[in-house]
Formats: sequence, structure tokens, C-alpha cells
Amino acid sequence: MTTCRTAVLSLLAATLLGASSAGAFALEQAAPDSAAAILPAPQPAGGADQTRAGAPVEVRKTAGLFPRVLLWTGKSGSVLEKALTELIVKQAFDEDGFYYRTATSAADFADQAAGGLFNIFVIFEADERPVNLDALREQVFRGKSIVIIGPEDQSRLIAGSFGFRFEEGAPRDEGSSLVFSGEPGLGLGGTIPASGPLLLPRKPGAAPAAVYGDNGKPAILVDAAGSGRVIVMPFSIIRSARDAGATSVYSLLLRAAAQSAAQDAPEEAGIFGEELTVTSSADHVRTHLIVTLPQGAGSPAFSPEGTLKNDTILFDLTAERHPQKLRYLYKLPGEGNNRPAVELFYESGGNMVSGGKVE
Repeated sequence: MTTCRTAVLSLLAATLLGASSAGAFALEQAAPDSAAAILPAPQPAGGADQTRAGAPVEVRKTAGLFPRVLLWTGKSGSVLEKALTELIVKQAFDEDGFYYRTATSAADFADQAAGGLFNIFVIFEADERPVNLDALREQVFRGKSIVIIGPEDQSRLIAGSFGFRFEEGAPRDEGSSLVFSGEPGLGLGGTIPASGPLLLPRKPGAAPAAVYGDNGKPAILVDAAGSGRVIVMPFSIIRSARDAGATSVYSLLLRAAAQSAAQDAPEEAGIFGEELTVTSSADHVRTHLIVTLPQGAGSPAFSPEGTLKNDTILFDLTAERHPQKLRYLYKLPGEGNNRPAVELFYESGGNMVSGGKVE
């Protein structure tokens, strides 16, 4: 199945977009790996300063929180629809500026949401009844945001818990279009095609972010929910992309919705994030970055190049001339403010040698 999905993704990238770079589909949350090898710090001749001066690999560390998106994607549908979902999400969030994670079941989504690391939730055409909806609503009312996509019963149920109601639109055999008008429309302008069941969302006081092109009625609504924000998009992005034969505009819509949701998201106490940007002056340099988390750090999450053992993340990658970004998040209890220690190792002469600490 993995091989089949990979082949479909490659085919979609070639036919729908012309070209799409291969790479990790998503950042992965911590899954302790008992096989992860944590290297000792070797002491090469000449001392650390000399080693760092000759290191072909450069690592820049940036501290700070970035928008943290948890997506719940449906697990039904054809192989093509599943591959379209993966491609749209990848195009939307693989760029700089987002940390994201996907869940493919209601229970997985509820468990990850309860961990507290995420400040934006995206219900992406879910096909299961939600688990612990009251807890999700509470997080939104306390200042997080949610984007609800799709005409399915479960999407309607979740949106309904925030006071939204829906009317069935007139049948549209040839579909319709979404019309955006600048800043009120999630910062987008122009039109994009929309296919499938096209519901009419309603809620007193909610602001329209887009309207249907054939009848001028609201297609996307935005409203406050306590200190948080709710964006409702009751149509199928997946079917629209399939019928249009393109994914990039729908990835742009998904990214714009998440960015709009993130604008008002408050910083959270006790959650910390860092980004490592890795570049090399030579091609294909095997590189290890060892991140030792502060004592008491909990719920770590990190890029897929990483593995976790105890309180240490090992990133194993091949450094190239183009920048590669690695991200990790963690929680500290109480007033803790210690930061992780990061050490660089790179391959030289068949051995891994220390490039020193990354400050």
C-alpha cells in the first residue's frame, strides 16, 4: 500500500503540477525509538575550535514558536483521493513557517489535541464521529482556532457545536466557484472552482470570507468563539481538486485559512520551539545533530529525521548546499525556562567527528 500511495503521489505531482519535489510528507511527533543510537562526543585531534573552524556543515539555531497545526484527515475514499489529500497538505505546510502533524482517526486526533502543543486544528473532510468534542471546543474558546472543511455529517456536527447551521444548495452539475475579495477573504483574491455538495453555511454575526460565484451566497464563514476563531468551509477541497485537475490553488486556500486562524492565536506558557537550519559547503555530508532536552521536558515533537531516546533527539540527515530545516517542540512544567543543548557531528574520513555545540 505504501508503494502504491507513493506512486500515485508521484503521478499526481507530475500531471497536476508539472513538478513537485520529493521529501518527507510531514513532521512526526515523538515516538520513542529504543534502537536510536546516541553518539558519544568524540575528541578529535586539534581541539573543538579547530574542528569547528574546518567543519563543512553550518547549523543556525532559531528559538521561538511557530503556528502549530493538527489536521484530522478522513481515512475513507479512493487511493486517488487519499493521495490528493496528502499532496494538498504537503504543498500547504511544507514551506517555512508551520509545524504540522496529521491524524487519520478520531481517537488519534483527540489524543494529540489533548497534548496541548497545537494552536490550530483543521478538520479536513473527516469521516468519523469526533471523540471528546467538548474538550476540543474548550481549547478553541480559550484562544485556539479551528478550520472545519467539508460537507460531511461529521464536519457539520463539529461546526454545529460552534453554532453554525447549513442549508442544502441547489444541485450544480457543473459545480460553482469561490469568489474572494482580498483581506476579508483570508487575504486571497480572485476565484477558484468548487465541486461536489456545496452547502450554504449560516450563523448570525459570522463574516463571509468567500461567496459562491453563481448565487453570491456565503461559501466560507469566519467567526469568533470565545477567545478563539472558527473558519467553516462546507465543501470538498478534495473533490474540487480532482475535478479541476490541479492541487496548488487548494493548497494555497488551506494555507491561507491556517494563516488567518494563526493571526490571533496567543502565545502559550510552557511551550517552546526551536528551528535548526543546516547547510553544507560540500555535497552529501552525513550529519548528526544531538538535541538534549531540558530536565522535565514533556511531549516532544520533531521533524521526521529525528528519533527519540530518553530525553535526547537524534537528527540523522545528509547535509547539502541548500538549506534544510529541522524543527522540534517541547513543554516545560511550571516556570522552567532551560533550553536544549544542541551538538553537531559530521562525517570526515569515514568517522563522525564533533563540530561543537550549536549556539
